[in-house]
Amino acid sequence: MVQAKFSITEEQSEFLNKHRKYGFKDKSEIVRTALAHFQRALHDEEMSRSAALYAELYDADLDSQAWVNDAAQDWAE
Repeated sequence: MVQAKFSITEEQSEFLNKHRKYGFKDKSEIVRTALAHFQRALHDEEMSRSAALYAELYDADLDSQAWVNDAAQDWAE
């Protein structure tokens, strides 16, 4: 694994020092887990923005709505 050096607040340091209380084997594991959660949250937010943009484009495109509706009529229920 790659090592990184960064600064944190005293409060964050105190939280990291309690890593075992939260079920983490070391401070690095709790930081990796927090970063993974943050990455997923950013990805989910990006996907939501993308979906909203596609929905906006679809709402403004009557031709797309027509062919989607036509295709949906033949879709097996």
